[in-house]
Amino acid sequence: MPKADFFQRLGLFADEHCLDAALCRELRSAIHAGRRQAATVAIQEQEFVVDRDHRRVHWVSLDDAMVSLVHDRVLETRPAIEAHYGVALTGCQRPQFLAYSTGDYYTAHRDHGASSLSKVRQVSAVIFLNEESEAVAPGRYGGGALTFYELFDSPTGALPGIPLEANEGLLITFPSRMLHAVTPVTHGERYTIASWYF
Repeated sequence: MPKADFFQRLGLFADEHCLDAALCRELRSAIHAGRRQAATVAIQEQEFVVDRDHRRVHWVSLDDAMVSLVHDRVLETRPAIEAHYGVALTGCQRPQFLAYSTGDYYTAHRDHGASSLSKVRQVSAVIFLNEESEAVAPGRYGGGALTFYELFDSPTGALPGIPLEANEGLLITFPSRMLHAVTPVTHGERYTIASWYF
């Protein structure tokens, strides 16, 4: 699978060392111990529901200090992201802390939608807190690849997905209208943070 530099050559913005290893470990521990609830999806303009056929993952609640620390870190990257995509951004939405267990996934979707929460999104951001491994290993997961579509024009109309091989601490961003998915996790638990610049 290609790493972040491949996607940067195709126009996405990445910071491969957004979070250091110590902070990633602290966040993984907090997410592992945190209170979980099933994540929802928008099915109409204002209605969010749990739809496990479309999205199977848990939101995890962390303390306010941890949320603020991550929110500030995401905001620190805003000037570079504005310059990269040529857009004016005013802030970012509250980070979501996500735990994908074995079998969890998110089908192909766009983060910009009709709901009041999603229609303001311009640039999506995902931070990876642990790494993928084909073999079962402590603190790692299998599967769970963030997969991007529409990176190339296709004469046949097919939309091949290209999965990202993510490193611990990586921030990857992409236009919120871009089609993307998370493949099913095959083992372990995948920990990520999602936010959206507006």
